Amino acid sequence: MRIIPCFVCIALVQIAGCSRANRVADLKSETGRGTFVSAKGEAVTAIYSQDGGIPDHGTVRLYFPDKTEARLNLAISASGARYTNESAEWWEHQGEATYNVGGTNLFRGRIMPSKK
Repeated sequence: MRIIPCFVCIALVQIAGCSRANRVADLKSETGRGTFVSAKGEAVTAIYSQDGGIPDHGTVRLYFPDKTEARLNLAISASGARYTNESAEWWEHQGEATYNVGGTNLFRGRIMPSKK
């Protein structure tokens, strides 16, 4: 009877340890962030990450004014940084970013200077 509770304790310790390690890894993978503001005053926040520290496996998480989010993967770009998924594209170049879905531009904005 004592063996079963011992296995349960070990499993819980391992689960807790793994989840904490994953959270730490997530924090370490962030490579940058910025808020882009459109001419209308709408703001989109972009958080850039590198998946598991592997080069060329970057992602961007976008947070929109209507509280929706999108996650896109690093894609080939001749200039700037470009991220895509099945239907959307985020392209940042020289402080300006655009967000297109299905070929329609939904956002264009400039990076907001960071406050020091």
